[in-house]
This record gives sequence, structure tokens and C-alpha cells, in this order.
Amino acid sequence: MGGNRVRTISYHLILLRYNLYLNMSHFRNIMPINKLKESLNQLYDEERKKILHSVEESIKRNDPRGLEQSIGRRNGFFWESMVKQVFNQLKKEQTQGMIMFSEFVDLFVNNYIDDNKLDENCSKHARAIVKKFFEVSGTEKQDLCDFVFIENEDKKYAIDTKWRFISNDSKTVRQIAFSAIQLKALGFTPVLLIKRPRSESLKSPIDRFEKSGWVIKSDESSLSFIKDSTGFDLKEWIEDKVNVWNDLSKHHPELIRFNKSESNFKF
Repeated sequence: MGGNRVRTISYHLILLRYNLYLNMSHFRNIMPINKLKESLNQLYDEERKKILHSVEESIKRNDPRGLEQSIGRRNGFFWESMVKQVFNQLKKEQTQGMIMFSEFVDLFVNNYIDDNKLDENCSKHARAIVKKFFEVSGTEKQDLCDFVFIENEDKKYAIDTKWRFISNDSKTVRQIAFSAIQLKALGFTPVLLIKRPRSESLKSPIDRFEKSGWVIKSDESSLSFIKDSTGFDLKEWIEDKVNVWNDLSKHHPELIRFNKSESNFKF
């Protein structure tokens, strides 16, 4: 009898410890998510103030075109910031900052120097010539992507974010297209996360980016990429929290006069 009782107590103790372990594991998993949501909420609070200011300035100037451009810029900044926060907070060890154009030039030159066994003086001139040659595709201070996410040795992503792409500026398009080639030379898979549907961006530049090597993820596929990479459902948070049209309720009459409606402010 005594032995059975001891075994029963031991069994319950083991079960209790296991349940405690599960609860602690769940708690450890929930904490980073809650912290991230707090950061995203704070980001949105700051961003909606800036959007409100932009709208009020455009209304004062009676400038509907300026309003559209301003909202586009703000949405682009907001999208980039929230994506960076998700990766930086949930995948901190695997996330690095942006890659600069100068890093690609240095790699290209160093490989050339090593292959051709150049001396120091020749190396210096080679570096200057290569930088001059590559000026057509970038500048010293240009970044090639917003950040890097290294899932493993076989999956190294250079990620750039766009709200949508409606610029036809030839220099900008050329630099982004060349960035894919340069990032691939550095060993990364270039991924362009576009928040809005692909149909809202200009077709010609997006097609060129894709042909140059960018993996285009737009709308649902961009949100799925983030969820698959980090485990966080950013789509759910956006649908639950972000409602710019509602935030601008006191200015609805002026915005309607500008031929703007809720669809124009849908994030």
C-alpha cells in the first residue's frame, strides 16, 4: 500500500512539473509577442499624428494632389518601420541592418585583387576605377536593401520594403534593378515586400525588378512571408488596429470634397 501511495504522489509531482513547464514555455513565447504589439501600437500612435498633420496641411493649402503624395510617403515609412520592428524583435539574432552599395564594390574589387594578385598601388587604382564604373548603378551612400534576414546558410534574404511603387524616375528604377544583381553577388536572395496589390504599382518597373532578380511579394504574399519567417501575423494586427479613415473622422467633409474616401486611406 505504502509503495503504491509513493508511486501515485511521484506521478502527480511529475505531472505537475510537466504542466508548469508547458505554462512557462507558453509564457516565454507570449512575452515577445506582447512586447512587439506594444511597440507596434506605439509606432501607430506616432504615425497617425503625422498623418493627421499632413492631412491638415494639405487641406489648408487646398492641395488634393499634395495630400495623395504625402499619404503615400507616410504609408511607405509606416510599412517599412513595422516590418523592421517585427523582424528585429522576434528574430533579432538572425536580423542585420541594411547593406550599402560600397560593400558590393569592396567585395568586387577584393575578389579581383585576389584573383589577379595585384600589389597595393594597383589595388588602389583598381578600386577607384571600379567605383567610377559602377556609378551608373549606385552611389557610395546608397543602400541596397532595408535589412537582412538570415534564416539559415541556404536562406539568406536581403529585404526591401515598398508601400507600392509608382515612380517612373529612370535613375531610381535603374538603381533598384541593379541592387538585385549586386545583392545576389553578395550571396543574398533579394526580396521586395510590397504592401499593396501588385496591380497598384507601375507594371514596367516591377517587371524590370523581377527580371533583375528581385523576388516580388505583394499584398497577401508579403504578409505571408513575414508570418512564415517570424511566426507573427502582421495582417491580423493591421486589421485589428489600423484604421486611418476613422482617425481622420473630423476631416471627412474636406476629404470628400477632395474626392477622397475610405478606400484611399485603406492600409
